Amino acid sequence: MRVIQKLESIGSVQDKPRTGAPKKATTDEKMEEIRLLLQDSPGMSIKRVHLANGISVGSVHSIAAGILNLYPYRIKILHQLKSPDFGKRKKFAEWFLSSPTISHFFIVSNEAYFHLDGSVNNYNFRIWSESNRNHVVEKQFNPAKVLVWCSISKNKIIGPYFFNSNVNGENYLDMLKQKFLPDHKKQKLYRSCYFQQDGALAHRAKPVQAWLAQEFGDKFV
Repeated sequence: MRVIQKLESIGSVQDKPRTGAPKKATTDEKMEEIRLLLQDSPGMSIKRVHLANGISVGSVHSIAAGILNLYPYRIKILHQLKSPDFGKRKKFAEWFLSSPTISHFFIVSNEAYFHLDGSVNNYNFRIWSESNRNHVVEKQFNPAKVLVWCSISKNKIIGPYFFNSNVNGENYLDMLKQKFLPDHKKQKLYRSCYFQQDGALAHRAKPVQAWLAQEFGDKFV
């Protein structure tokens, strides 16, 4: 828009001739403008601050980091909680803490994909060098991966068990019956254990729910 306005007003995209000494970018007035902009909109990028007040990108960065002592922190993505969830979580926490023996017999379980190509998280991985080496890691388009299920308690890890395909109600229940349950019953006091799983579609399948309720009764979470 600035380029279009300049073209319409003077018939050129070149800057107008400057008169007098240019204002320094680090005047108190400009610093206050930047401070207020970032205070009201902390998610505003350095480039947008530059477009809002005309100060160069480098000067905006110098003021924000060097003078105002601001740092560009990354945002965190968390699972959204709805209003009823808070009460349920509080009730569960109170129940869990009500008896010190619960934690000894509480089994948590889940499955996760593991990539076999040694994938690199480029947000956390850094190359230390005197100059930019433009380090590149080649990655397959569809890298091989394996789906692994495991259960963990305070006293024991049961698993891991591997899936050759996506998890569904049928193969999940088969794994629980054929692999998990025989290993689980090798533990002393296995009947005292609580079994927890999340609300994934395969976990919510009616045959799975019915079987877990049959095996664990009121100790199925």
